[in-house]
Formats: sequence, structure tokens, C-alpha cells
Amino acid sequence: MKRRSLIVTLSVAMLAVALGAVLVTAARARKLKERAANQNAITAAVAPEAAPTAITAQTVPSNPDRDCFFGQTHSHTSWSVDAYLIGNHLTTPEDAYKYSLGQPIKHPAGFEVKLKGRPLDFHGVTDHSEYAGVIPLANDPTSDLSKQPIAARLKANTPEEFNKVFQWIPQR
Repeated sequence: MKRRSLIVTLSVAMLAVALGAVLVTAARARKLKERAANQNAITAAVAPEAAPTAITAQTVPSNPDRDCFFGQTHSHTSWSVDAYLIGNHLTTPEDAYKYSLGQPIKHPAGFEVKLKGRPLDFHGVTDHSEYAGVIPLANDPTSDLSKQPIAARLKANTPEEFNKVFQWIPQR
């Protein structure tokens, strides 16, 4: 069981790193395309024979060190024990990725949520490594974990039960 827990923890960590790399790469690609489009617009607007000899604000490309990125630095999915115990039983890391791309996802309260405007430049899913994905499995009667003796301590359906699980976990 310890080996399986380690494998699950390592898998979640690798997924988080991969997701971060994908989001950073996508943000960089979008910025490069925007810079190229801006540079093409400047070049087209200034005819070579009429090019100014002095540098003006219209001929200077944007400074990449001053670009502003918008995103989410800290979010939890149902894989995190605290998010699961406060009612997030639906949202997975994949849902978080879809949300950051501007796609609609199902909110744990039952309605759809979607970003207004453009997608995020970055999104950090910061699920806790301890008990990653364990609480949902303990509460799923079809999972092998739910049939283990320890699962009885991790099952929760009411706020009182959630408090008991949350208070019991740090003792382990």
C-alpha cells in the first residue's frame, strides 16, 4: 500500500509539473505571436523611404521584461484533501486546465463556470501531496481503497464527518 501511495503521489507531482510546462509554453507562444504581429504592423506603417532617423515611441517594440501576465497561482482540485472535505468533489486537475483555457467546467455546487475574456496566461494547480486523491477513492464504493480498513476513517458525507477526517489526518 505504501508503494501504491508513493506512485500516486509521484504521478500527481509529475502531472503538476507537466501542466505548468504546458501553460508556460502556451503563454510564451502567444506572446511571441503578439510581438511578431506588432512588429509587422510597425513595419507596414513605416515605409522604408520615410523611416525616421530618431527612435520614437511608435518604432520601439514592447519590452518583454514589462509584459503583464494574468493567471491563478494557487488552486486546489478534488484531489486535495482540504478541497474535497469542503465540498469540491468534482473538479480535477484536467478541469482546472480546461478552465484556464477558457472552457466551461462544472462547479462543485452544480452550475457551469467559465472565464470571461481571454484564457489565463498561467495556472498553478497546487494540490497537496499528502493524501492526494485518497479521500475521493475512500468515498467511492467502487474503488479498491474504499474496501480497506483505513477507508472507514476517511469516509465523509456531512460537515461533521469532514471535520473528523480533517482533524484525524494530521495525527497520521
